Amino acid sequence: MNILIANDDGVFAPGIQALAQALKPLGRVVIVAPESERSGFSSALTLDRPLRPVQIAEDVWAVNGTPADCVYLSMNGLFDFEFDLVVSGINSGANLGDDVLYSGTVGAAFEGRLMKQPAIAVSLAAHNVRSYQHPQDYMQAAQWVHDFIAQGLPSLPARHIFNVNIPD
Repeated sequence: MNILIANDDGVFAPGIQALAQALKPLGRVVIVAPESERSGFSSALTLDRPLRPVQIAEDVWAVNGTPADCVYLSMNGLFDFEFDLVVSGINSGANLGDDVLYSGTVGAAFEGRLMKQPAIAVSLAAHNVRSYQHPQDYMQAAQWVHDFIAQGLPSLPARHIFNVNIPD
């Protein structure tokens, strides 16, 4: 299985790193994420300047664009293979209610859905966002995502998305 991971917190965010580590036993994991934080960009695509994907490690790419740009590029020619699943996150903070409309995390997953792939957006929800600075929180959430996918998420139909908020 080829898994694309994106986010809106940036390529070096602890959530995306923990998620990549947890999902590696399930197949090839490729990170394509914004070079810096792009929270609140929803499903926006960059149309006013060229996008530049830069490989920073094996299967890790940084893009000077939005979370949706990252998924769009990945699904439309950046790679010579196709992805089976798009996972966006792990976001630092919940994506509930109206936040879903503005979320770059959900926007990245939505872009995967538009490309006909099943997708999941994952957020770590807590009363105090500062508590997310503990890598163990992300590792535990990432393990939950691994187990969730291993137990049947790949059977999620194409063009469907799950928005999952994991409590602290």
